[in-house]
Amino acid sequence: MPPALLDRLHAAVSDAVRSFGPDDPRTLDARLALGLGFRERGRDDDAYAELAAVARDRARVLGPEHPDTFTARHEAALSRLHTHICAVEPGPEALPEAVRLLEDVAADRERVLGPDHPDTLAVLLNLGYVYGTAGRFTESAATEARLLPGWQRAVAEAERTLGPDDPETQFRRLRLAHECDSRDRRDEALALREEVRAAWGRVAADRAARLGEIHPGTLDARQHHAWAHRWTGRPDDELRLDREIVADHERILGPTGPRTLQAKAAFAWAHHDLPESVDLAAEIIDEVAATLDEEHLRKVRTVLVLHLARTDRSDEAQALAARYPLPTDDEDDY
Repeated sequence: MPPALLDRLHAAVSDAVRSFGPDDPRTLDARLALGLGFRERGRDDDAYAELAAVARDRARVLGPEHPDTFTARHEAALSRLHTHICAVEPGPEALPEAVRLLEDVAADRERVLGPDHPDTLAVLLNLGYVYGTAGRFTESAATEARLLPGWQRAVAEAERTLGPDDPETQFRRLRLAHECDSRDRRDEALALREEVRAAWGRVAADRAARLGEIHPGTLDARQHHAWAHRWTGRPDDELRLDREIVADHERILGPTGPRTLQAKAAFAWAHHDLPESVDLAAEIIDEVAATLDEEHLRKVRTVLVLHLARTDRSDEAQALAARYPLPTDDEDDY
């Protein structure tokens, strides 16, 4: 059985301390991952303690206004909120402290990064939610009202400084589209997603011409371009483009090269409800297990397990999962 998630994260921290020292940014990154792992496993008190300690140590080592320090503070605040939301009988102190922590990091990010920086807007989203959870509805509404104009300005800034086709611009457009959706401005949201689709198409074509059809940078753009068709209600075009990605890898690298297997695993995962994806997953799972990492095996295995579960073959699904074990199969951490 592969080691469980928290065992691996603890080992990563120990290795980093031994190799780099306790204050090295790589060690602090490993500790952040451990804190997030605690939260993923429902150990919210441990998560908060670890993430708050990482925030203090990052402030000491990197400085109180370093982006990584803000990230640790934000994650610590979210873990404190989790201790309230997930507790069977919440204590009186967790929610007010989560509010205070989010208010503090929101104010500091706004002061250092500006009111329309994506990181500032991310914490404002969570602050609006926690205000509502605390029954502070006027403050919740006022905070959430800042998000739409904030993302509008963030998009305009990215278009001006980075260009309309930069990946960061696309990220901001999608966040703005989400805010439009939440306010029933569906036409604006669709128009933004169409801009994203067209932009990724131009980026993919440019990278293919400069780098080749299956260069990792080109592949990233092509996959984003394909996904954008789903966001604009064009699943048939998404499927066609994803098939072309697999075909190009097979043509250039052969049917069983590692990068071809990665492309096939991504296709199977993206279209897991299609019979051809199930067949493809069954065809490649042994080679994926032997040559690729845990992430790709999880995708391929999940396609097959879901298919077997949908067809009332739970015994076969369990047997397949046992044949291709993953670290998350160990439920002792839950």
